[in-house]
Amino acid sequence: MKKLYIALTIILSLILIKLVVTYSINQKVITEYEKGIYRKDLISFLKKTNWNEPSIVHYNEGNIYFQEKNYKKAIKCYKKALNKKPNKKQICDIRINITLALLEESKNTTDTDELLKELKKARENLYNDHCAEEYSDQGDSLEAEELEQDIKDQEQELEENKKNNKDNKDEKEQEQKEQKQKEQQEQKPEEYEETEEEKKTREEIQSINKGAKQSREGELSDYKGLNDYQYYSGKNW
Repeated sequence: MKKLYIALTIILSLILIKLVVTYSINQKVITEYEKGIYRKDLISFLKKTNWNEPSIVHYNEGNIYFQEKNYKKAIKCYKKALNKKPNKKQICDIRINITLALLEESKNTTDTDELLKELKKARENLYNDHCAEEYSDQGDSLEAEELEQDIKDQEQELEENKKNNKDNKDEKEQEQKEQKQKEQQEQKPEEYEETEEEKKTREEIQSINKGAKQSREGELSDYKGLNDYQYYSGKNW
């Protein structure tokens, strides 16, 4: 019985030592990456030894990649952490960091519509595991709710800017259209409206010209007939 007790004591002591060592190393990883020192060798060691809380290892690895601005790898590590059954508080912390990484990635997007899609994707990540609530502020994480609201504010601002830009574009196009019409009107001669008296005079002149033309055509016809005859100077004897 005494031997069994000693064996159990040794086993428990080893487990305790292992937990203390693992915790100490994990804290060292956190302390150093906050100073800008990224110990991936320690992360590799913790992946093999931290069997009791494996989610923390992947979470901290994701934080290292986040600090290095490698957001794609950070998101990948955070998702691995989610698969390692973290507790509720850890789940929402991980969700928040995924959203922050997605927001950092979206900063390279210049197209407004595409940026709105990426913001929506980042926001909707917070609704998973009920970390935030879309139509209220009753999510499980206050930080997630605050971040969700910040994203909504940014989306609203982008939508308003998009609408204003469209209105300004439409207004500018309308101004250009009106200016073009104005220029065309200035270049086009004004149509002259003839009075009744002027119309009567014009018709009389047209009638006189028509009669004169017919008279000239008659004279020309007679002249042409005369020209059809051959000229003889006299008889040839």
